[in-house]
Amino acid sequence: MERSNLIIRPLEKRDVEFVGKIFDQYWADDFRNNLSSKLESYFQNDVVLKNQKFKFFVVEENGEIVGVDAIRNLPIHLKEYSSTSNPAELYVVAVKNIGKGVGKVLVSQKFELAKNEGYTEILLFSGETHQDSWKFYDKYFERLGHAIAPNNEQGYIWRKLLI
Repeated sequence: MERSNLIIRPLEKRDVEFVGKIFDQYWADDFRNNLSSKLESYFQNDVVLKNQKFKFFVVEENGEIVGVDAIRNLPIHLKEYSSTSNPAELYVVAVKNIGKGVGKVLVSQKFELAKNEGYTEILLFSGETHQDSWKFYDKYFERLGHAIAPNNEQGYIWRKLLI
């Protein structure tokens, strides 16, 4: 279902509380705490996040935040899965209500944004604790195979070539 009434825009500080509520639907672990830290650092112009070219976005519907995602330069631990010269990582995708087309809109916009910024592919990692998102990723990305995150979480890597 295509959603023409959705507005995607850069994350603003005023959005953090609403984004946190969406994150709470998905994570209650160290990754959730890490996301909170990233958001706080993002608005403090953290040099590490700036160097990684982190960009967070929200999607609004009728003035309500209904989704969030982020993209950044591909981190070193994912480089072995990259096959092009300028890869990005889709860092997070979370929506208020699954199956309403919001995730599709966010991911499609990230493909366009990444192409416009000169990225040649997008990769993402999803851990076994989030298998419910794998069917979604399989729709828009190629599953490359099993991987282990730096925190030793088991999962899979997906890729979308943009060239």
